[in-house]
Amino acid sequence: MPLPYKIATLLYCFNERDEVLLLERAQDPNRGFWSPGGGKLKTDLGESPYTCACREAHEEMGLVITPRELHLTGLVSEFGYAGQAHWLMFLFEVKTKLTATPPPHAEGTFRFFPRAELPALHIPQTDRETIWPLFWQHRGGFFAAHCHCHPGGGNDWTVEETQPSQQPIRSILNERTAQRAHQLGVLGESLAEKILRAAGFAKIKNLNQLNPNFPFGDVYAERNNQKFVISVKIRNRYQANTGRLNSRYNLGRRCNELAAKAQAELSATPAVLAISLLADVYSAYFAPLAILEGRHGIPMTSPWLRQYECLAKDSLHGLDVSHLKNTYSTRPALNLNV
Repeated sequence: MPLPYKIATLLYCFNERDEVLLLERAQDPNRGFWSPGGGKLKTDLGESPYTCACREAHEEMGLVITPRELHLTGLVSEFGYAGQAHWLMFLFEVKTKLTATPPPHAEGTFRFFPRAELPALHIPQTDRETIWPLFWQHRGGFFAAHCHCHPGGGNDWTVEETQPSQQPIRSILNERTAQRAHQLGVLGESLAEKILRAAGFAKIKNLNQLNPNFPFGDVYAERNNQKFVISVKIRNRYQANTGRLNSRYNLGRRCNELAAKAQAELSATPAVLAISLLADVYSAYFAPLAILEGRHGIPMTSPWLRQYECLAKDSLHGLDVSHLKNTYSTRPALNLNV
């Protein structure tokens, strides 16, 4: 018996912290899973995907938007999903930033999540293995993909079109935030391995290159026959807006839970590497996560710094960041806070 063919929209919404809004679904399909909001097109009325997305945004989230506030990031077709139906899904990013969590309704309960927490969530297999990685890769661009879902389990994916954004961050964040986020990533990749190697660590691996959604850790490294999974946090030493000490580097409210998952997967001790930046120099501090005693951030005041292992103290980083210097004449700080 032929399976029905269903057409739907998915809405990828974000708040000002760039956390993604997900729905813990109370209805089939995917009951009990976390997924973006959205819904099926009213094909009997000839509804367009954009009209459907705007309607679903209003019905589920209370948002009043127009097609101009949507960006079509992806087009995904699924053959025989769960053995129940064929699907064609339009993946829209909503350009409007949400300021509050929508209230619960018949479809389920909403909650915002940082990108780093998604791997620990109960999400559909097709989302986990391919759709989310493609979405992050093409955010601000476009992709089309087809999935052949086999009845006995397993999926065969074909990426049919790919147009990664030339500026994947700038298209969805304001320019200042995009500049900071990009530069932080560059600095992290440039400095973390250098710092750890100079401190006697070996077998250093960039976990983000192996798995963009790896829980908690950015780097794996070993020293003195001990394995570490390390969360790297890089921040401007002083706040750009006030000039005050940036006294705490946030790890996320679920950092300890995610660290436990990383520890179990790699048989490695969770640790943190905090890098404090000035215009020309950086300092770096290493510590086991346990030293933070359950805190969700890395304190960076003097009493705490004395408890960490200092791996670098006002060392030259040798990077050209002159275009990101802030306007404070009293401190040569970078405008890199996130």
